[in-house]
Amino acid sequence: MLFIYSIHYKESRIGLQYSEAPYMDDIKITHKKDGIIKWHVEAKKAIFADATQVKLENLRITFPDRKLILNSDSGTYNPTNQSIKIEGNIKAETNNYTISAINLSWDASKSELSSDKKIQIVGKDFIIEGDELSASTDKARLNNNIKAVFK
Repeated sequence: MLFIYSIHYKESRIGLQYSEAPYMDDIKITHKKDGIIKWHVEAKKAIFADATQVKLENLRITFPDRKLILNSDSGTYNPTNQSIKIEGNIKAETNNYTISAINLSWDASKSELSSDKKIQIVGKDFIIEGDELSASTDKARLNNNIKAVFK
């Protein structure tokens, strides 16, 4: 497992002030396994709260093998276990459907995406909603208060 922080120094600023946590603008985090990019995060700002919490603002997460792109207002990245808690105006898109959510959690060690809040999945011919999501590489499961409309 290889973990790379990619920083473009011409575009990025590192700031440290007395009353503020250190931060960086325009960061990129890439996770590779066996030389293949598994996921990639871009954020307008990263605030380093402590060794296990990096607050991300205006983030975009790309999962190339799933052809999924997720955008959100904010999230918290844990570099120790490579998990990400995502919050605020979450919209994830693939070629076949769009997911809207209040919050999501990405567990890199299990390659699982989950939520304990309302989720909506909209496809060309369907709309499905539920109050919980657990998704892995090969399957997704919605639980609690499931509603589905097929066109």
